[in-house]
Amino acid sequence: MKNNNKIIFLFILFYVFSFINVYSDEFNFEASEIEILDDSNKLQGKNGVKINSDNGLIILADYFTYNKKDLMLNIRGNVVIYDKINKLEIFGEEFFYNKLLEKIYTQKKARVELNKKYFLDTSEFTYLVNEKKLISNSKTILKDKLDNTLITEKFYYLISKNIIRFNNSTFIDNLGNSYFFKNAMLDSKSDQIIGNDLNVDFNKIIFGNNQNDPRLKGKAFFLNKDTTTIEKGIFTACKKTDKCPPWTMSAEKIIHDKNKKIITYKDAWLKLYDKPVFYFPKFFHPDPTVKRQSGFLMPTIAESNTLGSFFKIPYYKVISENQDL
Repeated sequence: MKNNNKIIFLFILFYVFSFINVYSDEFNFEASEIEILDDSNKLQGKNGVKINSDNGLIILADYFTYNKKDLMLNIRGNVVIYDKINKLEIFGEEFFYNKLLEKIYTQKKARVELNKKYFLDTSEFTYLVNEKKLISNSKTILKDKLDNTLITEKFYYLISKNIIRFNNSTFIDNLGNSYFFKNAMLDSKSDQIIGNDLNVDFNKIIFGNNQNDPRLKGKAFFLNKDTTTIEKGIFTACKKTDKCPPWTMSAEKIIHDKNKKIITYKDAWLKLYDKPVFYFPKFFHPDPTVKRQSGFLMPTIAESNTLGSFFKIPYYKVISENQDL
């Protein structure tokens, strides 16, 4: 019986002293080992630490160093920072937390999960906690759960308004289409992107002809999960050359309905070698993913022994499940 009591006492003693708690006005530190240095102005912890901030942040890491004089916290090794209020999770190897300025930053690779919807990888960033801003001035890669990827030179996330701004960016959708734009803004709540100066290189496989270079330009654009709208757009599938493409379709507005799989042109001009030929107040055709649907097919320029050079824009008519024209 005495031996059993001794074992229980040793277990309680181990449980109490194996994890040390140290409190400050700003943080609550928990760690297997904590050293108090420099007349209690400096704390060091190692072998697994947990830090609770007075503003609700929870920090996990292997090591920490905290200087109480300048309110500077350095956290290292398998760092995870949870901000449940702003729905952020931050991962990396080393961060600095200036408690006086409420500023978290790193100059090393890090990942940020935004509201469990977007995943951001960057080589440096700054998180202004009170201002609810996340900023990166280096190459940043943003992905979503649908395998769409955004690569940008600068990244600015205003958390309170769910707005992400980026510059000189490339957006690659899950179909392999590449969108290049100068300035854009993403609403992380509605998943809508608005921007200007758009260039699109479509995936050649979708259009079924590897010899073509299907592409689109636009002054302004609006993207969401249901539609893509291009203002003052120009489309062609001609192979890229130094000269103007043999044909283009330009329009004041181009709308791609992703659910109906229809691309509609308003106030459209068909141009041959940059010369207007046909005007269409309204023009539409199926998008390239459609296998069988009535509508105009892609224009082509061809050569014939009898006709010479000619332009054609065929119309495909579905008559029934096993008949077409």
